Amino acid sequence: MFNVKKLISAASELGAAKNIEQSTIRDITIQALERAYIRILTGGNQPDDLPDPKVKVVLDEEKGTVDFYQIKTIKKDVEDDMLEIDLEDAQEIFPKKKLDYDQDVEIHDDNIDIDELSKIFIKQFKNAFHQRLNDAEKAVLYDTYKDHIGEIVIGTVEKVEDRAVTVNIGKNNVYLTRKEMIGDETFTVGQQIKLYLDDVSTEKKGSIQVTRAAPGFLKRLFEEEIHEIYDGTIIIKGIARRAGKRSKVAVYSNDPDVDATGSCIGKDGTRINKVVNQLGGNGRDKEKIDIVAWNEDPSLYIIDALRPAEVVGINIDQDDEEAKEATCIVKDGQYSKAIGLRGVNVRLAVQLTGYDLTILEETPAKEEGLKYTTKEELDAKDAERKEAKRKSDFAKHSMEFKAEKEKEAELKKVADNLTASKEEAKAKREAAKKVKKAEAEAEEKPTPIATGPVSSLEEELAKAKAAATRAQKRAEEHVEIKTTTNILDLEKQLEKEKEEEAKKSEKKSRRPRKITESEVPNEEKKEEKTSEKKEEVKKMDIYTEEELREIEAEENENAEEDFDEDDVDYDEFDEYYDEEK
Repeated sequence: MFNVKKLISAASELGAAKNIEQSTIRDITIQALERAYIRILTGGNQPDDLPDPKVKVVLDEEKGTVDFYQIKTIKKDVEDDMLEIDLEDAQEIFPKKKLDYDQDVEIHDDNIDIDELSKIFIKQFKNAFHQRLNDAEKAVLYDTYKDHIGEIVIGTVEKVEDRAVTVNIGKNNVYLTRKEMIGDETFTVGQQIKLYLDDVSTEKKGSIQVTRAAPGFLKRLFEEEIHEIYDGTIIIKGIARRAGKRSKVAVYSNDPDVDATGSCIGKDGTRINKVVNQLGGNGRDKEKIDIVAWNEDPSLYIIDALRPAEVVGINIDQDDEEAKEATCIVKDGQYSKAIGLRGVNVRLAVQLTGYDLTILEETPAKEEGLKYTTKEELDAKDAERKEAKRKSDFAKHSMEFKAEKEKEAELKKVADNLTASKEEAKAKREAAKKVKKAEAEAEEKPTPIATGPVSSLEEELAKAKAAATRAQKRAEEHVEIKTTTNILDLEKQLEKEKEEEAKKSEKKSRRPRKITESEVPNEEKKEEKTSEKKEEVKKMDIYTEEELREIEAEENENAEEDFDEDDVDYDEFDEYYDEEK
């Protein structure tokens, strides 16, 4: 019995486990049902040159039902009854529809009972479902890891076999084959290991390809352990590797003050040892790493690539550039060291430099009369080249620095001119505001009537400055007085002073004393001086004649108000005049 609800539930759980969306799982289920339905229609004997029937499956998840339809095209002359149908036959099936030729119709298959499906149908469904599920899983993995190719991932060992190790990286399992391991290294279940994500494909059986033997794995380890490589100060120019045996890494420094090989090796080999310890650490043999100084001169590059052998000279065939062949002369007795165990050293040097290398010892090379350039000569040429490059770089940087300074000066000049223009415009605006303000004040303030010569603006400014100076001097000469008496003592003193004033006023209320003849001329002189002062006042241009008359009238009125006849002792005056008689 084919239970649709159980089928849908199981497919959903399987999709969730494989991180596949439910909509994709539903499409896979329908496609598998269509494939199985086609197998039922053709009986499994469909010729390869004939097209498959067109079908449609409608899956109702809520009701748990499946409906199967055949899609046929209405033709006048039917040639293949699997794909075509006559108009009259179609019209009988769909009596209420208006049909015409070349029209597709969906014919429901009433002969298939979902509860009585054959084993062939179920088997075909399973095969089609798993095939499409695997394709969907590969597509999901590809979308997840396509942007991480060339990176290191950390996984946990789940299963160990002779030929491969199963490693879990998140929700997915990958297979690390023996070929992709480092030498004879071994792993245990539960161990965490680093893997290099080499490739992700939707076509291969294992869609995620991981390795520990590739040169890229070694490069990433160098980037993790040596920060000068990570930040770009030192560049890895090339890597040649025989995993578990030996590797050669060519490095170059962008900074002349940084030694590329020294930075990679570290003090007492601390940095390089951290990298080596991660390369098949539990195997019998440790992978050796040679740090090679990359050089523009291929001769020096080859000499350094053949280390640990000591090369004394080299001869590069300059006639054929495409061949790229070189003969290397080593010291006597170092031929085997240059070749290496089973030829590993020379093969890695060839792989790193791209040159086919021939190794000769020094004595046989001299006997053959082979001409070659010694390492000392190459070092001298390299030193000259570096010095010339240094001078060229210095001149280039000087020119760039000069151009930059000139540009900065030009920009500063433009900025200064702009600032000056702004300040000038601001000053003009301020002057215009002052003029408008002065005009407004002149309109509001009445013009005084001048009786004398009008002083100029300079004189008024000078007077104002003099007044300000005097006020400042008075402020500076001001002495702060601090009182030491309290309020009660001060009140007593004031009362005492009032009593003394009262006594004096009583004495003053007596009759006026007689004026002698000698005092008369003095009084006249005082009057003359007073008149002179009045004349001087008259000459001042402070008040007009009308204002002076008004002031004099006010003084006379005040004098009359202050005069009291009761306070005068006329008898004394009478005696004065009697004596005169």
